[in-house]
Amino acid sequence: MKNLQKDFLPFELSLKMKQLGFDKPCLAKYITSDLVVKGCYKDSHILHALFEENEICEAHILVPTFSQTFRWFREKYGLYHSIGLDNSLENDVNCDYQIINHNQSISELETDFKSYEEAELECLKKLIQIIENK
Repeated sequence: MKNLQKDFLPFELSLKMKQLGFDKPCLAKYITSDLVVKGCYKDSHILHALFEENEICEAHILVPTFSQTFRWFREKYGLYHSIGLDNSLENDVNCDYQIINHNQSISELETDFKSYEEAELECLKKLIQIIENK
């Protein structure tokens, strides 16, 4: 379960996605702040998955994967992202992210993240902020 947890959004961001209208089928949900992953697992393969609509009540929060979330921003708002890596520093890794929306000429670039995952998380927070401020 711990290995799977890193693929899903944290509670606070899942809540923000719900508030933005995210309603796609998900493999997990939060009940209060506890992550519940749907499925039967055998040798790390998911045999049955996805919460049915009647399994989600108003208090539950769907938990998308990072991939689902970034796809949703592309499809719904035309917001594209990329995560870059600068390993030119001798003993350090430096990551950045960029957000582009060609329709509205939005371009955001942030640098100096210590890991890909940190850049990805901050990129997602920025995407949420862009939509909240519309």
